[in-house]
Amino acid sequence: MAKAYEGLANSSPFGAPERPAWRRANDLALAGCYWAVLDVKNARNCLSEASSLYFHLAFSENFSGTFTGPRMICASKAVMLAVSAGDTAQVRERAGSWLKQTGHAAAEEVLAKLLTASFLTLEQRDEPYEEIFYGLIEIASSMPAHPAGRLGWPLRAYTQTVGQLVELRREGVDPEHLYRVFAPFAQRVAETVQSAQTTSYHWRRLYSRLLPIEPEVLIICEVAQVLMEKRQSSEEKRRSAFSEFPSASRAYLEVAAEMRAYVNREQRKERPTERGEDFNAPSFS
Repeated sequence: MAKAYEGLANSSPFGAPERPAWRRANDLALAGCYWAVLDVKNARNCLSEASSLYFHLAFSENFSGTFTGPRMICASKAVMLAVSAGDTAQVRERAGSWLKQTGHAAAEEVLAKLLTASFLTLEQRDEPYEEIFYGLIEIASSMPAHPAGRLGWPLRAYTQTVGQLVELRREGVDPEHLYRVFAPFAQRVAETVQSAQTTSYHWRRLYSRLLPIEPEVLIICEVAQVLMEKRQSSEEKRRSAFSEFPSASRAYLEVAAEMRAYVNREQRKERPTERGEDFNAPSFS
């Protein structure tokens, strides 16, 4: 399925017009969600490329809004896919000002910005994303039951988890505390997967509407991984923190851990060559 969607995105039948950018973006996003359980490098490449296409569509001067929805939907998809791939450099470069626009927003836009701001806040760079994050928490709290994202969960399901994870940055992290914070979200993930599995015909043939890895869930699992990185938790502690969760939740957390490990490796390779840094210089990771 991963290869099929990726091939579809990159194919152009002889004599046929080139595939529209929004179709390519959609196919690459699906390919990335399938690759995520198999090969994080391929997953990241597909998700980042899909994100780039959505960014172009959302912020293009020639945007017509006639394909899959308004500009906001494309922008929301772009940031969600970029963050799930750990490609936060692309978010900062192409959507920094968009993230700061926290006025009257639909639930989909609030969710995309909220998850992105939570991730960027925990990365602890120079930009003031913490202020944006808490502003979005306030907005989301005013519409807690609004469904958002592909999974259609209420915004409350996200705000409770990311809000507590960001707070843990100040309080410190131990496996027992992290388990208590993350457990309700992990249980919701497991229940969503179990619900999809009840239709065994569709589940076994990969016809289920639920993707192998859903970006919005992956982002929250990556937020938890970034939190533990910042607190310099050992791999043993990270695994013990998640060992009691249902298998579906553990699968997401394993993918998130692999994605973070891959992103960190790539960043370490790039820093000395791009900025002339010494290998022993302090890093963000």
